[in-house]
Amino acid sequence: MCELFKRFFGKSCDNKNAIELLEVRDSPPDVRQEYETVSQLIRSENFESVSLIVDKLSKSLNKNTTIPNEISFVVNKEECFGLLGTNGSGKTTTFRLLTGDLDLDSGNAYLGSHADLLTNRRQFYSRVGYCPQNDALLDGLTGRQTLVFFGRIRGVERKALEKFVSNICVVFELKAILDKRVTTYSGGNRRKLSLAVALIGRPLVLLLDEPTTGVDPDSRLSIWCLLRDLMVCQKVSIVLTSHNMTECEALCSRLAIVSKGVLKAIGFTAHLKSFYAKGFDLIVKVKSDSNEVIVDEVKRRMNDMFGDNCVEKYDNFGVIYYNLQSVDSRLSQIFQSLNQLKRELHFEDYFVSNASLEQAFLHMIATQDTSPSDE
Repeated sequence: MCELFKRFFGKSCDNKNAIELLEVRDSPPDVRQEYETVSQLIRSENFESVSLIVDKLSKSLNKNTTIPNEISFVVNKEECFGLLGTNGSGKTTTFRLLTGDLDLDSGNAYLGSHADLLTNRRQFYSRVGYCPQNDALLDGLTGRQTLVFFGRIRGVERKALEKFVSNICVVFELKAILDKRVTTYSGGNRRKLSLAVALIGRPLVLLLDEPTTGVDPDSRLSIWCLLRDLMVCQKVSIVLTSHNMTECEALCSRLAIVSKGVLKAIGFTAHLKSFYAKGFDLIVKVKSDSNEVIVDEVKRRMNDMFGDNCVEKYDNFGVIYYNLQSVDSRLSQIFQSLNQLKRELHFEDYFVSNASLEQAFLHMIATQDTSPSDE
């Protein structure tokens, strides 16, 4: 607890070394543009036009590893910004730097004109809500006691806190279990309570690290709806990390892909899909009573028809998933070929779509070392 208060009210950052100008000439145009946007906003001191500015944030984990490595990005007002990457890419470390759990080595972050990590940390932290990947809930407390406990740490007045607890338990559908111990909560309700804790004090920016990990599908959809409502009704901006690409597409308007601590791509979701997701996703479903011989024949014919550009991702109970990476293939030709194959082999159905966000993500990290280091 002593360390918690030291971090929260803590010491100023020692930034004796000058921050070097980042060389991004070899980066993609969208990354270069984002760094230029950050520089322009800081030079013009136009901090109020956006919710969060992250400027060249860096943390040296050891002599040979710096993660994140001078990452810069902007989070616009009422925006859900997705931060994607494999384990060890620097997502969680970035959040720990922004919440004071780690001291940064260089860089800065701004939340308005009078709140930044170097000169006004307490004001910065007061505007941030954080839902960590592994929740910080105390199992011995009830849900109500948890909200009161963290509310008092936040410095919320008693009457305001009582009103917040009363409202949040209705919005998050926690009223029936609010006075039960946290240890009895399901995974979905624990995540809802963690989100409720993050909202104490009306933060301007929410940092959500894998907010629906271990949550059942119904609760996941409920949490998504709550997050959308927060952006629209409460004017909250969100920075989200997730391994669930469906979640990213459902919530995020912009995405950044990070690999080994370096920003590799950034932009609107549709732009990243069109630019980096190559080809088409194909799904072939054989009949439920088909044996392995028939499945193997379908796979062989798919390989003969589309060649090495058609990569099998996996198969599951007769449903075979492919990615057709040929950029020259026309959609009409693909349908014609699959129709012919269906008539010959009598399989049950097939599905064709443009390559998914997952394909864009895999394309960006394909050549990177993804060994864990911070998550």
